[in-house]
Amino acid sequence: MKPTAKKTAFITGVSSGFGYLVTKMLLEKNYFVVGTIRGGEARGREVFADQVDKINDKSLVLIDAHLDQPASLLHCIELSIQLFPQGLDVLINNAGYGLLGPIEIQDEKQIRLQFETNFFAPLLIIQKLLPLIRKKQGRILNLSSLVGFNVFPFYGTYSASKHALDSITEALHYELSEFNVQVCAIEPGGFKTKFSPNSKIGSLEHPEEKIYAKRIKNFNTFLDYVQKKIEKDPLIVAGKIVELCEAPKIPVRVRVGAEAHLNWILKKITPDQWRIRIQDWLYKRFFF
Repeated sequence: MKPTAKKTAFITGVSSGFGYLVTKMLLEKNYFVVGTIRGGEARGREVFADQVDKINDKSLVLIDAHLDQPASLLHCIELSIQLFPQGLDVLINNAGYGLLGPIEIQDEKQIRLQFETNFFAPLLIIQKLLPLIRKKQGRILNLSSLVGFNVFPFYGTYSASKHALDSITEALHYELSEFNVQVCAIEPGGFKTKFSPNSKIGSLEHPEEKIYAKRIKNFNTFLDYVQKKIEKDPLIVAGKIVELCEAPKIPVRVRVGAEAHLNWILKKITPDQWRIRIQDWLYKRFFF
């Protein structure tokens, strides 16, 4: 068991992106980190090849977990509870699944997978680990997105899953402030985490896929452009997450990236009817 003087963190989805970067940064700050990764420690030794000493001395514990599979998720939670007998300082719900494309051609299995990973898994993890977080008067950081508060075409069900995560984040703030547990939703814009190339575009075998074929092609071109020309260094978001781990007081929501701030301002100051007209023009101009 790790020395109780160390701060403790539980992070989902540490194999890449923000989760990978935050794990390395917290290890540098002498945290005891438990992370979920498909393939467990065996794969983790490859992903964190430069941190093998941390795996060997148990500063970094990597647990095999498929967050969309209830049995795997519950097993992961049970193992984690055993690893934090003194309590948990930080829970970071980072893992996510990107299902994009027209809602009509997304099959039920895909949509359920998205919600299992992006909403139900974080919700269950929070419920089960809250007694440990209360012990340390810790904090919960949920990785949302700018589409958690603003809707884009072809992001419908992904946006819905992030809206749901945003909602429980705010509700938990009201419910847990009495126990000095802080909760924050992090809402980034576009950053180079391989989200776009790893995302799924509905079911291309769907009988109605052909009527969306041109728009899907244009959308994929747009995603490729965003990935190459617009998305920024993910270290910016990782640094903000680590800052939130350490700060004495944190807000309920944090937006990261110019586009996240611009979309927030547009949504807040523009009457809904005008905002939708503006976005309708923008989406037709730049998405399709």
